[in-house]
Amino acid sequence: MPESTLPGWVKVERRGPTAILIIDNPAKRNALHPDLLVDFLAALDAIEKSEVRVLVLRGAGDKSFCSGFDISAIPTRIPPSEFSEKSPRNIVQEVIGQLEVFRVPTIAMLNGHAWGAGCEMATVCDLRVAVKDATFGMPPAKLGIIYSPRGLTRFLHLIGLANTKEMFLAARPVDARRALGMGLVSHVVPREDLEPFVMSLADDIAANAPLALQGMKRILAACVASCAIGPQDEAEAMRLIAESFASNDLVEGQAAFLEGRKPEFKGR
Repeated sequence: MPESTLPGWVKVERRGPTAILIIDNPAKRNALHPDLLVDFLAALDAIEKSEVRVLVLRGAGDKSFCSGFDISAIPTRIPPSEFSEKSPRNIVQEVIGQLEVFRVPTIAMLNGHAWGAGCEMATVCDLRVAVKDATFGMPPAKLGIIYSPRGLTRFLHLIGLANTKEMFLAARPVDARRALGMGLVSHVVPREDLEPFVMSLADDIAANAPLALQGMKRILAACVASCAIGPQDEAEAMRLIAESFASNDLVEGQAAFLEGRKPEFKGR
């Protein structure tokens, strides 16, 4: 794949054996709008079919890696019977799932804040390098949303039970130093060093045997998948999530976010 810029919400650059995929929605802190996610999937497909050895993922600008799913695009009052068809989680999880099983090693260049689905997107990359002033947060509880079991499991494997509970139940932001100690990121560097550090890391990876890298990725993915929850627990989790998307609390959480005020949840 030659060096190029794709139309729409993502850009792709090529530097030798490394492809750089850029989330390009800086006006909304690189939020994941549904149309952006469609473009993201197309870009991943094009990159995977090309002769690349490493994929680097970053956000446009210098403020945010990705602020998560666009809050204004979350549908509310979805009847549980229609939840699976209309939930925005479907395409979000499709994108994250594709990135998780991507053929070549992946590096998240965390050039700014990573929140919500953007933070989860970073967790499925093989390595994560953050600038010192980056923050990380999982705010679904502030919106009245129950997060997916697959997403919770990803954090559980990466940062452990206690840290996962704190991130999701307290919904407090985590700074880069704390994220490094938790294992949420692999390295923290000054902003001026971020791109040189990541590209040097990408070059080191690209110099290794491709079949060995891809094989080890697949084996590690199989090890993690062996710890997945069973079908009965998955069904119960989906029932709870569907109820949260039909709740008044989600309506209130979305409205409070968009209006810049504190939500008043009623638990129904």
